[in-house]
Amino acid sequence: MLLVHRSILPDNYFQVIEARELIEKDNISVSEACKKVGISRNTYYKYKDYVFRPRGNTGKKAIVSFKVEDSKGVLSNILKGIYASGGNIIAINQDAPINNIAYIVITMDMADLNVSFDDAMEALKNIKDVKAVNVISYE
Repeated sequence: MLLVHRSILPDNYFQVIEARELIEKDNISVSEACKKVGISRNTYYKYKDYVFRPRGNTGKKAIVSFKVEDSKGVLSNILKGIYASGGNIIAINQDAPINNIAYIVITMDMADLNVSFDDAMEALKNIKDVKAVNVISYE
């Protein structure tokens, strides 16, 4: 994948996108859509799986590690905190506790947060029995 400015791309890429949108929205045939936007069917089929209009909600992912005390309900409280901030869980990895301390790594989608990312992390740090919260990666 590359991110490039549209000014350097051939016009037919945008025509392919327009044709695809016409096919999806107006339920017309590929031939009709290609005629409307001024490209050949060959051009449409050549590029249709490779050019896309950016979507508004591409998502923000974060990988966060938690150092927690081994107590009942701490993971549940973390998940409730993520949910309350508008986050969505993608993956959870929890290690077995050693010396009453466990480590949890959660990958989450933060695209629909209803608070800032920093506020969400601060709220998670304040959960009972959470000893540390570290952001490993964030996009």
